[in-house]
Amino acid sequence: LTWENAFGGVDQSPSKEADWDYQAENPVGKGFLARKTCRKIDEIPLPNIEHPKHPLRAPGDRPPPVGFGPIAPAWMPRLNYAGTYDDEWLHNRAPLLPEDFDHQFFQTAPRPLVAKGYLKGNEECLLQGVTPEGILRFRLASMPPVLHVRLVKGGVQSRPNLETIHIDSDRGKIYLLWKSAINLHGRLELLREIEACLG
Repeated sequence: LTWENAFGGVDQSPSKEADWDYQAENPVGKGFLARKTCRKIDEIPLPNIEHPKHPLRAPGDRPPPVGFGPIAPAWMPRLNYAGTYDDEWLHNRAPLLPEDFDHQFFQTAPRPLVAKGYLKGNEECLLQGVTPEGILRFRLASMPPVLHVRLVKGGVQSRPNLETIHIDSDRGKIYLLWKSAINLHGRLELLREIEACLG
């Protein structure tokens, strides 16, 4: 279930470079044709993964690519959120992010796999057709970790948010990434230890 097996790709077959084209949402996929392609239709590999409501029906069709893996930073729609890196940015703002940078850029999951808000834990998950057994059903961990930031005197405690879930169905493993932000501005030299433990 990789982007290489979904609809997309690059077509540099036209004789004029101006006529070359690519699928901006998945330039590594299969089945994409430039408007003035010179490729033989019967030699073009077709995608193995398609959206059931938008199948590839004819040469030149451009259905939306669907996939389960992370979206690369230079692909759409992530690239739209990266901001403007022009001379103005270079001379007046670099190395900070541009003013028009959108934090959605950090969202690497395909849009249909993005939860509305943070998950709390204990949610039921169901995956079909990605394991030899056919169905994989489980619940997410219900006990979030607690971060203890110890300073020379005192400390701070934080309960992170569950930000990313990575499911490796081949190995039968689930990875949870928790995120927390603790402001230590002006106190960094007082930091002694960061400890994470289950709540």
